Amino acid sequence: MEGINRFLRRVWRLVTEHRGVWKEKLEEIYREKGGDIKSEENELRTMVNKTIEKVSQDIEHRFHFNTALASLMEFVNYLYLYPEKESPIFKESLQVLLLLLYPFTPHIAQELAQRMGCKKDLCYQRWPEYKKSLLKSEKVTLIVQINGKLRDRLTIYSQGKKEDIEKQVLNREKVKKYTQGRSIKKIIHIPGKLINIVVD
Repeated sequence: MEGINRFLRRVWRLVTEHRGVWKEKLEEIYREKGGDIKSEENELRTMVNKTIEKVSQDIEHRFHFNTALASLMEFVNYLYLYPEKESPIFKESLQVLLLLLYPFTPHIAQELAQRMGCKKDLCYQRWPEYKKSLLKSEKVTLIVQINGKLRDRLTIYSQGKKEDIEKQVLNREKVKKYTQGRSIKKIIHIPGKLINIVVD
């Protein structure tokens, strides 16, 4: 129970300190990713849609309420770390959080929604839907090998340029440990999956 109380206090503090104006129609969380959008916004957009998908399926199809709550806790942790808390997409994310939280803690979710300017009971609000095209994260974990042996892992943005990614890999301490003083014959790069550096 203490863990749940702590979680709800964090939700209360997050929403009351950074709340925006309640919107009848959510738009920012459904915007398609593009080059003109900040990478942080794209990642938050993915996180919001993934959370909607997970909580919806856990409630409606699996009846796994404990894992639905775990997803909401993870979502709150993500929102606390998000740097631009005054951005429109962050404000919409708080609104989604309250809608998803309502089946578990209706009184708290309703009170916070009213503080954001919601005029209707949340039970009459439309349940948020997720957009499949936004479920895929821009970040991928790249496996780094030296002569075919695993030496490192690196989380990168999948849209990065091939040359920039390879330069970033070569500058990592774990990689330099095996490449310094040795000649690099070639770099085998499978985008989004693996880099194998062949040295003599």
